[in-house]
Amino acid sequence: MDLLQLTPTNDSTLQTPKGDLYLKFDLDTPQQLAFPAMGVLEVVELARENVTTMPNVNPLLMGTFNLRGEILWILDLVLMFRETYLNPSTGQYAVIVVPDEDTSIGLAVPKIRGMTWLDTQQIQGAGTLPFERLKPYVRGSYMPEDRSSVLLLDPEALVQSRLWHE
Repeated sequence: MDLLQLTPTNDSTLQTPKGDLYLKFDLDTPQQLAFPAMGVLEVVELARENVTTMPNVNPLLMGTFNLRGEILWILDLVLMFRETYLNPSTGQYAVIVVPDEDTSIGLAVPKIRGMTWLDTQQIQGAGTLPFERLKPYVRGSYMPEDRSSVLLLDPEALVQSRLWHE
């Protein structure tokens, strides 16, 4: 019995994606946000007890985490934009790892919504923002067929802002 059966595909049914690949996530609100996939190193599912808290640091910094020998600062994006702490009901949250000069930083979010291709020709202005603090980091917005807009953020601008140093 052959466990692997290859069926011929009609080349016309395969479509090349248009645009750029984005990582979608949310901050416990209906508004979806996205980073360009090229600006993301990886995504890690992290239990709260694996983060080492540090005294006398900015409240945006949840602490540090050892990712395969590299110490990452974990930044709470919910607190940064919504002014309420990230509170995962499961005890775990997603950490989006992005580059930061000579190292990396982790951006903690409650939920990853997946990856999606967005046609860059259809990116519009930001419009009305759900949180005013998002404004400096929004590149634009995208309205897919299901009519739920996705705000496109610039992870490099977010990391370079150094809000957690204040």
